Amino acid sequence: MPAGVIDGHGRLMNREAFPWAVWDPPMGSEEDAWQMFRSALALRRGKARDYVVFGRMQRPAGFDGIATRTWIEAERRHAIPAVFHSAWHSPAGRFAIVAANWTSEGQTVRVHDERLGRRCLETLSAAKGMTARELDAGPAGIQLSLAGLSCALIEAL
Repeated sequence: MPAGVIDGHGRLMNREAFPWAVWDPPMGSEEDAWQMFRSALALRRGKARDYVVFGRMQRPAGFDGIATRTWIEAERRHAIPAVFHSAWHSPAGRFAIVAANWTSEGQTVRVHDERLGRRCLETLSAAKGMTARELDAGPAGIQLSLAGLSCALIEAL
């Protein structure tokens, strides 16, 4: 479920924060944070609804190549994966993986999970809208390219 922190000036914070964190100076881009919400919610309300709203979370899928973003703020070192992911079963028993790239840079990762089977459907949600394509999910897995501030749903077919 997408969530965020609004500071005392009504700005959506774009970095890891705690409820009583220092709000000034603001970090990151508020517009980037709003775009990430739009990408995630479009997928959550649409194609991923049966999985992430009505489904059950499963053990995580295997991912290779996820970069870590680090920064120091108020003498605290932050280290956060650039791509978050989770695996789901729908009430109908279908399997899918969701992934989100919260950074403004594109990220390419490799996903491997036997639960995807041989064929899968990739649906991407980004600023330019939604796109979908079928992919082969062989033993080496699939390469997932996520634009900045985008989300993906990978469904087993």
